[in-house]
Amino acid sequence: MFRLDSSLAVAGEISSVERKGSALVRTKTRVPRNCGDVLRRGRLEELGHKIRQRLLTLVTAPPGCGKTTLACQWADQFVGEGVGVAWFSLDTEDNDPLRFLLYLHQALTDAGFGPSATRGTNVTRAADFPTVDDARSALINRIDEVGDDLVMVLDNYSWITNARIHGEMSYILDNAPCNLHLIILSSAPPPLQIGRLRAQNRLLELNSGAIRFNRSETLTLLQQAAGPLVPSAQLHELYRVTQGWAAAVRIAALTIQNRDQALFRETLDGRILDDVDEYLDDLFLPVPDDVMAMMIDTALVDTLSLPLCRALTERDETEMLFCQLKQQQLLLSLDPDRGTFAYPELVRRYLHHKLVGKSQHHLSRLHRRAQSWYAQRGQWERAVDHALAAGDRELALRWMEPHAMSILKAGNSATVIRWHHETGPLSAAIYQRIQLAFAWAYALSHSQETAFELLAMIEAPPAALGPLSPAVQAECAAIRAASHALADQVERACEYSTRCSGYRFLDGWIGSVVANVELYCQFRTGRWTAFFSEPTVLNTHAEEEINSHILRLSILGLAGLLRGQLELAEQYCVDAIRLSPPERDKDIQRFSAWPAGLLASIYYEAGRLDELEALLSDRLKEIAANGYLDCTMEAFLCAARAAAWRGEPAEAFRLLEQAEAVAIQRKWDRFEAAILLERMRLLLDGDRLDEARGCLQRLTQVPLGEVAAEHASPVCGPRQAIAIARACLAIHSGHAEAAIGPLQTLSTQFSRNGNELAGVRLGTLLSIAYRRSGHDEAAKRTFRETIEKAARGGFVSAVIDQGAEAGQLLSELWTRLRQGEENKGLREHCERLLCDARLYVGRSTASFEKTDTRDGTGCTLTPKEHEVLTLIACGQSNKEIARNLGVTPETIKTHLKNIFCKLSVDRRIKAVARGRELGLLARESV
Repeated sequence: MFRLDSSLAVAGEISSVERKGSALVRTKTRVPRNCGDVLRRGRLEELGHKIRQRLLTLVTAPPGCGKTTLACQWADQFVGEGVGVAWFSLDTEDNDPLRFLLYLHQALTDAGFGPSATRGTNVTRAADFPTVDDARSALINRIDEVGDDLVMVLDNYSWITNARIHGEMSYILDNAPCNLHLIILSSAPPPLQIGRLRAQNRLLELNSGAIRFNRSETLTLLQQAAGPLVPSAQLHELYRVTQGWAAAVRIAALTIQNRDQALFRETLDGRILDDVDEYLDDLFLPVPDDVMAMMIDTALVDTLSLPLCRALTERDETEMLFCQLKQQQLLLSLDPDRGTFAYPELVRRYLHHKLVGKSQHHLSRLHRRAQSWYAQRGQWERAVDHALAAGDRELALRWMEPHAMSILKAGNSATVIRWHHETGPLSAAIYQRIQLAFAWAYALSHSQETAFELLAMIEAPPAALGPLSPAVQAECAAIRAASHALADQVERACEYSTRCSGYRFLDGWIGSVVANVELYCQFRTGRWTAFFSEPTVLNTHAEEEINSHILRLSILGLAGLLRGQLELAEQYCVDAIRLSPPERDKDIQRFSAWPAGLLASIYYEAGRLDELEALLSDRLKEIAANGYLDCTMEAFLCAARAAAWRGEPAEAFRLLEQAEAVAIQRKWDRFEAAILLERMRLLLDGDRLDEARGCLQRLTQVPLGEVAAEHASPVCGPRQAIAIARACLAIHSGHAEAAIGPLQTLSTQFSRNGNELAGVRLGTLLSIAYRRSGHDEAAKRTFRETIEKAARGGFVSAVIDQGAEAGQLLSELWTRLRQGEENKGLREHCERLLCDARLYVGRSTASFEKTDTRDGTGCTLTPKEHEVLTLIACGQSNKEIARNLGVTPETIKTHLKNIFCKLSVDRRIKAVARGRELGLLARESV
């Protein structure tokens, strides 16, 4: 329980054991029994050997973090290893020195180290030790007599406030026998010799951050409780809400187990939060009223500091209480340098619920204190929030006028939109600058209709005010251009960007937005000369315009991806991610989402699935929320394709359904068409022809969008997606001849328009159509041209995605190439494609094995791969091999990957053994 004030404990020197009838409670000196299934947390259980190397292990964390459960797991582990464990669970009645020491004696007795040979038959009495000194000395001697290692656990030590007891514990630590290993569980660091023990390396410290459930542990526990009922996304959200707090995680698991399945999905979160609130009611029951009042008032803000707490509470003892909250770890440290903290999310929610139950006068007073504090420090976003909450609308508007655009440029569109809802109707004439900021916020948040409604008000001022200034007209055109570009309405975006491109904006950020819209329009319409004539870096260095640089690099990366310049595209995207500022505010747009989606596609097309999965592991939701069309589409497509590679079609379809929902919500027709095309491809892979036909019917109902510049555009629009889908269905339905013409047309169009990636995908499909139609020579010629294109661009997955027939074509091409030296680069890329096709699960590899790919030595290692294998046999590490061959360790990893694939092994030692078996290392010494 909490120990925030010494008045809560029994203090003084009156010995409770001298009172008539006072006796020791035997259950307090026995190891508690863990109820129900306890998740085994290997990373913490493995600390057992470190505990036995230290005198003191100090575990400090707030209540409910799992300290006792963890100590019980350690105790079970020690007992299994033959180590004695003594346990003492403290409470308020143990704040007496003699009683405290008597319990430690009793814990030894119950652990089997008492004066009696029979465990637990002796009960320690006060009469056995006339004074505290006698009890303490006898305890040290008894521990020493044990001889073997002894672990002693003191649970809930934070109940102890008596300085005499702390002194006795310090004496015991000073004179501890070498076989004693003490574990103290407390909600705050006790006043013992912590610094000296730390310096002597005799202390092991664990705080709430160390013992909190991590993501994997939380999801494992919740999945055990939920089974297949709860979607993975909801479990991830529960982890975010609980933040690994053990009590909340356990409450969530129990709520799931006791669910009403008919209402479970709708009521899960509310039921869990109600149960957590009941737990917190009990937890905070002993907290003094003044402390609780301060906690409730400071729950007004999401980020705390000592100066802010002083401003909110205006009380003399605020600093002392704030320090106690930090000691009890009720405050999570956000930025040690700035001294900022926050309550755990569930605790703040509980406290804030109590705060809103107070009088409106009290709430308004707190908000006004907060708004003044933030305004004095130039934190205008929070100042405006609290001014609006306090009902000071005019003051909030005065602050918005000069600062709303700065907040918007930092990516916080959601805050500006919220202000629009809270301020209500405004006069466009009086608050023109604020209305423009609102229009920008809606435009950048894909809310085109609302943005244009606001612009219509601005562009039609009262006649008495005269016409709009050229600056406002140009800015309105810029907003429309940005909105049309984000809505994938390229023709309109080009029209409005042209209107304002010649205007010199005083605000450099607006000029950068227009420049990026123009660059994107040039890319989308295939005007490559104009595209490459634009500078890659914007002529601005303002920190608030960093998002413009990130977006520009992302557009350049997208162009590089489609044009087959993967290395250059990757560099653009990596540079953009590095520019992205660290995000702390949950409402701030994640600028890194823009290049991250494209980088994921680059990894996928290059066959780097491990890097792809690491990149998207916790970013897909962020990309969906903040990305523009192309980066969001690429992220979802490659995530679904990677799931199919892993042999998880159900996950692939789930991702496609999620992506389709995003596309429909934002009215992104091109995105929706791409998702339906990919869904159809997966259905055809599974021979689900009827479903594939239904998917094609849905695809034909997607609006075709703009067609004026379609002939020159490098991207695949709905019209092209329908043509590709029909060709795929024709190939799988026995009518491959009908697919040849459309695929030839599309392949030529995309290659001419600069989309080498689409050219490789369509070229592979066309080769398969030729093969199925009996045109073998055309199939061989087209496929070779396609692989040459893939080799130049570094594309891997675009070929292998087309299935088993692509594998057979690869094997045949490799057979024709393996004898010639003039096609070394093409042959090596063909080998890479064959190797990757065998490595990933979830694909049929039978067709890849039809052609014998071994030569007379038993395997076709390249000279460089043979050299690497030889150096492995000599015992060299990757770094040593790289140094000897003058290449990077990453290159050696690629060679190893190819060697493992060709030799059908998964370890270096097996590769050497297999190489010797095949005679590849026959001349090497064993």
